[in-house]
Amino acid sequence: VGWRLSEVLEAVELGKLVLHTETAVNFLCQIVSGVVALHAVDPDISHGALNPEHLVLTPAGKIVVVDQVLGSALEHLPPMSPERLWKDLRIPVPTDASQSRFGRRTDLLQVGVVGIALVLGRSLREYDYPTRVRDLIAHASEQRVSRATQPLSQRLRDWLACATGIDAEGQTWTMADAQRGLARMSVGEGAYVPNAASVETLIRGVEAFYGEPDEGPVEEQEPKAAAAPRKEPVKEIAEERGAPAVEVKPSVGAPHAALAPPEPVAAP
Repeated sequence: VGWRLSEVLEAVELGKLVLHTETAVNFLCQIVSGVVALHAVDPDISHGALNPEHLVLTPAGKIVVVDQVLGSALEHLPPMSPERLWKDLRIPVPTDASQSRFGRRTDLLQVGVVGIALVLGRSLREYDYPTRVRDLIAHASEQRVSRATQPLSQRLRDWLACATGIDAEGQTWTMADAQRGLARMSVGEGAYVPNAASVETLIRGVEAFYGEPDEGPVEEQEPKAAAAPRKEPVKEIAEERGAPAVEVKPSVGAPHAALAPPEPVAAP
C-alpha cells in the first residue's frame, strides 16, 4: 500500500505541500539503504531503472524500492540512446559509453537524480536532465522544519554532485560511499535530523490530494504514468525496433526484507 514517489512529488508541486529538506534526506537515506541491500543479494545485481516511478512511499513513512526487474528487462532491448531513455522513460543513464548502461554506477546516478527531485519538491522535466543538473544543484534551496528558506547546504550540494557524477570525486563513488555521506549529514552542526511530524504532515497532505492508497501489496498495483508522460512503453519500443517484446512485471510478492527500510526516526 502506498503512493509512487512520482505521485508524491506531483502532490507536493500541485497541492502546495511542504517537503522539508530533513524529510528529503530521510527518504534518500531509506532509498540508499534499500539499494545497498539489493546490491548485497548478488555481486552482479543492480536495479538500473531507479526513478520516482519505481519508489513507493507507504502510509507508515517507509520508502520501498520496487520494480527491480525493469533494468534487466531493458538490457534485452536493442540499444537506446541515453537521450531517448530519459525522454521516453525518465530513466537517467551514463552518457559515457564505456560505463555499464544499467549497472551499479547507474544506480548511484539515478539515486542522485531522485535526490535532486526530492530537494526541489518536483520531478525533473525533460529539459532538466542532463544539461541543467549542475545549475539545479547550484541554485537549489532548502526548507528546514524550523527555519526560513535558505540556500542548500554545501555538503548536500557536494553529495548530489558526487552521486550524479558531475563532481570528479563522485566518479569513484559506490553506493556504500553515498550511504556514509548521508550518515555524516545526520550528525553535527546543521544536521538533517529526521522529523516524524514532518513526514506525517506530508503523508496527510498526499492522502488529502489523492485519497487513501489502494489496498493490496505495492507490487500488485498498476504502474501509474510518470509525472512527465512516457510516450512509448518498453514493450512498444521493442516492437518498433523489431526486437522480441520483453514482458516487464513489477516484483512478485513482498519485497526482499532488506528493501523495506526502518521507520523514520522522530527528532529528539
